[in-house]
Amino acid sequence: MTRYRKLPVEVEAHQWDGTADGATHIIDWILGSGSTANYTCSNPDRCSETDGDTPHSISIRTLEGTMRAELGDWIIKGVRGEFYPCKPDIFATTYELVRPMRLLQRLVVADAWLVAVLSALMLVDHAVDGELWWATAWSLILAGGVAVLIRKAVAVRAVKAATEAERRG
Repeated sequence: MTRYRKLPVEVEAHQWDGTADGATHIIDWILGSGSTANYTCSNPDRCSETDGDTPHSISIRTLEGTMRAELGDWIIKGVRGEFYPCKPDIFATTYELVRPMRLLQRLVVADAWLVAVLSALMLVDHAVDGELWWATAWSLILAGGVAVLIRKAVAVRAVKAATEAERRG
């Protein structure tokens, strides 16, 4: 049998705490995206008799029909804007928190491209000015590269410290 790996995609998700306020936040999020969801009581008769101490759920219209999210479930907005509930154990196995490090890596790549483009433009601009342009070009390249490395080192330290603090508690 052929094996496949799930593509790494980023999704938005909120875990429902089981409260009416939590449901309101999630339902507003879903409705704001043009989808449908409502807060429902699993036992309306008991709920009216006992002042609401019966389990509630959020009914979400999904691509596969209406699904119910219960206390602790994650509600996910998929890559096509669709919403669906996901049990906490499956969510924990399938998803990980997007760390700031990924953004940092994108910035470092952008910095490197910026240095390369500026260097190329300077070489073209000064090509007719004689020998001095080489020294200026290499100074710009070196300064840009050092700046990128320093920024990366500082940001990596900050992300590591934040991750360590998150682990501790």
